Amino acid sequence: MKEHETNTGWWTEKPGRVERPSSYASLGGGSLYRPGRGSVWINALLMIALTASFGFAILRLAAA
Repeated sequence: MKEHETNTGWWTEKPGRVERPSSYASLGGGSLYRPGRGSVWINALLMIALTASFGFAILRLAAA
């Protein structure tokens, strides 16, 4: 048995394997896109407002 022939499966690094670019590389975004600090706070504020309005609507429905 050669050194690289182990029973660990197809995902292991094997000698002579051609490196191919990942098809998932564009999903992560990496360091190419970083929103500004203001954008993060606006998104947080929008989420809080959406949650509060949804909660208020549920309370109004429960009171009716």
